[in-house]
Amino acid sequence: MARQRIRHVYDIFDNVVVMFSGGKDSMVCMHLVRELHEERGLGPVRAVFRDEELIPDSVIETVDRYRRGAVGRSHLVRGTAQGR
Repeated sequence: MARQRIRHVYDIFDNVVVMFSGGKDSMVCMHLVRELHEERGLGPVRAVFRDEELIPDSVIETVDRYRRGAVGRSHLVRGTAQGR
């Protein structure tokens, strides 16, 4: 069901960006989206991570591994909380 929904989103929208928190749910979503990118030859996944500056170091390290491409190719943008 999740794969069907992701395919549907990619079928109806021209630009898709994955919100990535570094948690287990967004990691699964990222992997499913990467599978679709590989199937369709779409290149790197575009993703956004918002650092609220209260996030544990272990999560930041996971997000940085994704950003560097250690887990697979993606364009991961890291934003910080406004005014900090």
